[in-house]
Amino acid sequence: MTKFVKVILTVILIISFKIASANVVVYNTFEDYENKKGVEYLGYGYKSCFHAGGSWKTVFKKKKEKKLKLGKDVWGFTFKGELFRIDPKHGYPLKVVTTEKVCYYENGPFHIKLIESNKENGEMTIMANSITYTFSETLNSPLESPRALAKVNRKGKASKDTNPTYKNLYDCIMNMTDLKVETLFINLRACVNGL
Repeated sequence: MTKFVKVILTVILIISFKIASANVVVYNTFEDYENKKGVEYLGYGYKSCFHAGGSWKTVFKKKKEKKLKLGKDVWGFTFKGELFRIDPKHGYPLKVVTTEKVCYYENGPFHIKLIESNKENGEMTIMANSITYTFSETLNSPLESPRALAKVNRKGKASKDTNPTYKNLYDCIMNMTDLKVETLFINLRACVNGL
């Protein structure tokens, strides 16, 4: 094999890998996700996330193809193997960070950009208006604030039937002293990991 042929084959392999790794898999329902019955879109890259008509749309684009717009009509999707859940009320994409003792989610568009740029979580630079986080008991239960999850009343007292894990999470978040944008997600993750 000539050197030229080797170079061409290497370039084709790299391009093929790049296209195949830019998958978007859409799950219309949680059951579709559980049963691995998603609709796969090969070669799509992230375009934008915008608010229009009362809800958010996450847009992926492939050259010469119709845009893929995801909103509250789908349960979630994976992008390059990472799971995102769509807020069913607003259509906003949320990155699933952990599903252990509590499900914890962060700003989806921010994480999509990180994934696309191949940056690690440690390289986070928080953008304006990107402070979005929420929780749920399970991957398919309603999205809730820490206060709602812990069933805390207006006086800051948890109800008697509150799961102690959620109460501990709420207390940890309420006791955070470093609320700078640059360290907020690090501190939130420490609360979640400490459960």
